[in-house]
Amino acid sequence: RRRRRRRRRRRRRRRRRRRRRRRRRRRRKREREREREREREGVARHESEAESRGGGGGGGGGGGMEE
Repeated sequence: RRRRRRRRRRRRRRRRRRRRRRRRRRRRKREREREREREREGVARHESEAESRGGGGGGGGGGGMEE
């Protein structure tokens, strides 16, 4: 009896952890996509704004200026 109860509890805990991880990953992906779109628009609209946001030689800012 003791062994069965322990197994059931472990399974429930694992499921909860997986669900939380999936939700966090989805939120991070959405935020990353939004930031990339905003940075691209800033470079096309205002070069100075993109440079200030990049922080002096960033990845998107430097590439946009060189192109």
